[in-house]
Amino acid sequence: PPSPRNTSSSYRTTTRRRGHKILWPLLRGPRPLWLCLLPYPFGWREKLFIAWTGLRGAVPIVLAMFPLLAGIYQTRLLFDVTFVVVIASLLVQGTSMGILARWLRVALPAGSEALQVTAFKGSRDQYLMQFAVNEGARLCGEGPQGLHGEDYSPVLVLRNDVSIPLDEHFRVTEHDRITWLGKLTARQTLADQCQAVTPSIKRFYGDFTVHGDVLVGDLIAAYGVGTATEGQRALTVATLFQRRVGHPVVGDVVMLGGLRLRARTVEGQRVTQVGIRLPR
Repeated sequence: PPSPRNTSSSYRTTTRRRGHKILWPLLRGPRPLWLCLLPYPFGWREKLFIAWTGLRGAVPIVLAMFPLLAGIYQTRLLFDVTFVVVIASLLVQGTSMGILARWLRVALPAGSEALQVTAFKGSRDQYLMQFAVNEGARLCGEGPQGLHGEDYSPVLVLRNDVSIPLDEHFRVTEHDRITWLGKLTARQTLADQCQAVTPSIKRFYGDFTVHGDVLVGDLIAAYGVGTATEGQRALTVATLFQRRVGHPVVGDVVMLGGLRLRARTVEGQRVTQVGIRLPR
C-alpha cells in the first residue's frame, strides 16, 4: 500500500495541476490584450485594468457554435468546455473589477448627484439643475459671480427652505440648495463644484484645480515646474488635452514636465476643469 507521504505528495500534485488548469485560461487571456494596448498612450494601471477585464462572453461561445452546427465529431464537448470557461471568467474577473479598479486607483471618485434636473420649456438645450452644496465643497464661500459659468447661471438659492437674494453680501454656505439654468453638458461641472473635497478626490485629481482656459505658459510660471515648447505655452490647457488625447474624458492624464494634469470636468469634448498634482 502507498505510504501516507506518497499519498500526500500525490494529492498536492493533483491539486496543483487542477488549479493550473482552472487559472491558466483566466491568466492567459489578458496577455494578448496587454500587448495590443502597448502602442496606446495609457498608463500601466489603465493597461492592466483593461487587460484584466478584456472582451469576453459572446465571441468564444459564438465561435464554438460553428463546428457544433457543422456536425463535427465531439464538438459538443468543445462547446461545453468553452461555456464553462466563459462563465468562470465572468465570475472571477467580472466580480473582481471593482476591487482591482480601487487597488490600481483608476476608479473615479463618487460624484455629487443632482437633486433635480428638469428640461426648461421653450428651449431644447436649457435645463433647470438643482444641487445641494456639501460640507467642504469648493463652492463654499463664493459670491454671486462664482456661481456663473459660460453655459450656466444661478436662478435660485434656498437656505433652510428660504430664498436668498444674490446680492453683494451673498456667500455660499454648506447645505445651500442652488438651482442653475444651463446646458445639460454643464451638469458634471456643477456637481464637481458642489462636491465635498475628500482625501480620495485629492489623491485622484491632485492638489489644485484650474480652469481649462488657463494658458500652459501661465500654468508653468505659476507653479515654477514643468517644461513646454513656445508653441505649447501659447495653448490653453483644454487645447493641450485635445491635441494630446484627442477626445478627452474625465480622468484622462497629460504630463507637462513634472506636472500631472488630470481632466476633472469635460463638457462635450472640451476640458473645463483640470486637477494638478505637483511633483513629490
